[in-house]
Amino acid sequence: MVTAKQRYRARLLSLTDEEGNLLFFPLFYAGSFWRRFRGLMFCPPKKGYGLILVPCNSIHTFFMRFSLDVFFLDEMGRVLDIRWNLAPWRMAVCRGARMVVECPTGHIPHEKVSIGSRLTFH
Repeated sequence: MVTAKQRYRARLLSLTDEEGNLLFFPLFYAGSFWRRFRGLMFCPPKKGYGLILVPCNSIHTFFMRFSLDVFFLDEMGRVLDIRWNLAPWRMAVCRGARMVVECPTGHIPHEKVSIGSRLTFH
């Protein structure tokens, strides 16, 4: 399997569920330490884009101006944990996670993603 890091280094990504339904677009790839550290800090909430952070198993929302929906994934894209509506100035950790998807709150319906779901990037 080709990892997200190898395949999508410099592209905009879309997040899809197991059936190929579009869940979110656009996602930016954050593969370097500084890109992961900065994340969506200082970004205006109206932009409406998200991030995939690889490798990553913990995030913070310090200096954020809006809440996030956060999905912790294993190396195969399976959802290990979900943090809906993670407020600014919080931290979240998931042991075993290899990547994290951050999206502005409310863009992905709760019934579309659950723990154990498999998400893919295109």
